[in-house]
Amino acid sequence: PGDQAAEVAAERFQEAWSKQTSRSDAQPPSMLATLTATFGLQFAIAGVFKLLWSTFVLLGASYFVNALIEFVQKKHGWDAIPNKGVGWVLASSFFIDSILAGLALQRMGDVSMRVGIKVRAALITAIYRKSFRLQNANNSGAGNVVSLVSTDCIKMYEGV
Repeated sequence: PGDQAAEVAAERFQEAWSKQTSRSDAQPPSMLATLTATFGLQFAIAGVFKLLWSTFVLLGASYFVNALIEFVQKKHGWDAIPNKGVGWVLASSFFIDSILAGLALQRMGDVSMRVGIKVRAALITAIYRKSFRLQNANNSGAGNVVSLVSTDCIKMYEGV
């Protein structure tokens, strides 16, 4: 999709950075505020999937497993159990809960990976643009700066 391109992420980042640098208050521009303005919604969506995954895991581990163990450990035999369908409902619910936990975990990982790639692409693009402007203005090599900062951008990607 078009919104997944590095150019789109870089342009959105550049717009947010321009707003940060042109603020009228006396505070310096904030990289965290810029990244939050640019990618905050997508990062929040990953957080929602993380919350759903945690809920499904806790629900499955605490309620369904305990209910299934209690149901199986009844000592009076199969005929003494009043509702024979309860075991099937519990097992089916545990199965559905496991599927939903897996889907939430997969979506969380996917969204987090996409946000990390966009952050890395936007930062590296901004750094290269700045280094080319500096190189053209000073006629000096900015390759060392780009190499060092590119490493920092990769570390930011790994941290997201």
